[in-house]
Amino acid sequence: MSPVKPLLRQDTKDEMHLHYMTSENLQLPRLEYKPFKPRIFQNRILQEIRLQKYIHYYLYASACKAIAPPKTEGKPQTEDEPQKEDEPQTEEDREKKGGPHQAEDDWEKIEIG
Repeated sequence: MSPVKPLLRQDTKDEMHLHYMTSENLQLPRLEYKPFKPRIFQNRILQEIRLQKYIHYYLYASACKAIAPPKTEGKPQTEDEPQKEDEPQTEEDREKKGGPHQAEDDWEKIEIG
């Protein structure tokens, strides 16, 4: 990483690129920026602006996700409502309905030929 990058990053955070109006005017006062050609320096400024926008968007989106209530499908179930009948409540109910190994048992029941 170039030693100039943190300076440029700080200048974009401080919005110095807006005060000077052109990349050339921003480049002139600092001796650290002199080795860069004007077009390359302008591209570096634009890249830093894109980075700042992305960071802002990322922090905003993360905050919105943290605030937003969790999405539930359909009507939320309350404590007073019983559990749906199609969902087995106990281990015995699951076994009566077939359970996770029902498919293996079906293969044993099939008679070949």
